[in-house]
Amino acid sequence: MMLPPSPHDPFRPPDWRWERARWLIEHGKYARRSKEDEFVLLAKQFRAAHRKCHTDLDMALLAEEFPGIFYALELKTNEELDSKWAVEARLLTTEPFTRIAQKAKTTAEVIQWYERLFFNVRDALDSPDYLCNVVVGRSIHHGITDRDYDLLWKIYAIAFGPEVVDALVTTINNPTASACCSDDTKGTLARKSSIAARTMPVSFQQGMIIELHTKLKELEQTGDGGPESHGMMIENVRSMLTIMGRLYYVNKPGAMAFPQLKHYDEQAVELRAHELMEIAAGVESDSHRALEHLKFPEAKDGQENQQGG
Repeated sequence: MMLPPSPHDPFRPPDWRWERARWLIEHGKYARRSKEDEFVLLAKQFRAAHRKCHTDLDMALLAEEFPGIFYALELKTNEELDSKWAVEARLLTTEPFTRIAQKAKTTAEVIQWYERLFFNVRDALDSPDYLCNVVVGRSIHHGITDRDYDLLWKIYAIAFGPEVVDALVTTINNPTASACCSDDTKGTLARKSSIAARTMPVSFQQGMIIELHTKLKELEQTGDGGPESHGMMIENVRSMLTIMGRLYYVNKPGAMAFPQLKHYDEQAVELRAHELMEIAAGVESDSHRALEHLKFPEAKDGQENQQGG
């Protein structure tokens, strides 16, 4: 049995009122004012009237009777998705409806009805679990790409507020957005480094992330010094670029991580960090290969007995 969308459901979609109105109409249910949400009742009334529209004149009359709902539905169903995604991202902040309407070039009434019927999140701004796991969805944990910018806008809206959304939507940076993005980059690398440290045996990537995080911390510590620290910073940036290149290579389908290290692993040779980075970058000298032939010195006559005694 398909249950109707409910405000009590912790997994209710943001458009639960609009879908509840549809369910009531399709199942011929009578909606009592004493028990039903007032906005669901108006949505049910609008949907019933919308079904009866057959001409442009019918639609024009409906728009005059329900301007807020009518144009909120236009925003929801229009092929111009960027405008809808921008409004939804801003609704995930505390930005007033009037300001959102001004930026979207519409009225506050339209924005209010959009939030009530199609993206009901304003009463959940203090519910991060619901916002992240239901509104944004599981992709927030499984990974997103730069093409999923509607999700990126929402994530940054939840985390940082309207000024960062402004920078993302318009692609025009501002001081607040710059500071937030910089902090977010450091925090994200630190979090991934921590995860990598706890899951180190899984693959080579975790080690690379830790190296990347370490280099970033070194950059922070040497950023305010003189010429010597400037040279160290250049060297750290070069190392970071090398690490990121390795991350890209490892992520390629079918790629094998550092096959040039295979013979060292087989000999159980322990390489230092700088030796690993040199070999990964394609620099291999005679001293590297000499490590394969290193042996513990044999015990001298009588030394074993002395140690045993």
